[in-house]
Amino acid sequence: MTILTSPSFLTSLLPPNWRAFTAHSPTTTTSRNMCTYILSPEGRRFGTVEAVTIYLTELIEAKERQEKVGNMEMIRQKNGVSIIDEEREKVARKKKKMSDRNPLRNMLKRTLKRNCLKKKSLTKQLKKQRKRH
Repeated sequence: MTILTSPSFLTSLLPPNWRAFTAHSPTTTTSRNMCTYILSPEGRRFGTVEAVTIYLTELIEAKERQEKVGNMEMIRQKNGVSIIDEEREKVARKKKKMSDRNPLRNMLKRTLKRNCLKKKSLTKQLKKQRKRH
């Protein structure tokens, strides 16, 4: 249902930065049908007061949800760990676990460890030989 009251009356009821104005009705071609519309600060146009109230209640609920999420974030940060840091650590652990499962990665590890052990044992043997001489 369209708004039939004057824009000056609606302006007194609306929140700050909201505007009420009259314009030609888009459904008829005659210039006699003038309708009152409400314009939000974001530029959204409403044809009924009910649409405005639904929009404002949804906006308030969304803001409250964001505040709850923000409060949860603050609580976690007070405990010393932020959600972002937790997620990064979780991803890093998962990547490490997956790379350890990779058979080629394990083969490379084994080879490197074996070469390292061989090198250590050779250096020990060389030191022993030098001491004997």
